Amino acid sequence: MPAGERLMAAAQLDRPELKETAFVPALPTALVESSEDDDIFALIRRQNIVLHHPFDSFQPVIEFLRTAARDPGTLAIKACLYLVGGIPRWWKRCWMLSKRISRSPPWWS
Repeated sequence: MPAGERLMAAAQLDRPELKETAFVPALPTALVESSEDDDIFALIRRQNIVLHHPFDSFQPVIEFLRTAARDPGTLAIKACLYLVGGIPRWWKRCWMLSKRISRSPPWWS
């Protein structure tokens, strides 16, 4: 049996004491303590918010980009994306709402 198959077989063993618990990314305190009425821009105006990936959830970044895509005062969205899957819907939404994106992604025509 190849090493990879042995490793996968070991992962299937019913030995929960040998397995790590599921990782749940955290939200920064400023976002946890905010109300539902606060948008991400209001929170950032109040204080800096630092995200540590992958330990903090990526959801605030997605919410920030979604809000920016809908905001008529946003002139441009510039981001460096490293894709490991398909093209995110929020990226397409930014594109469709005619926000200036600094460079047309080579993987999406």
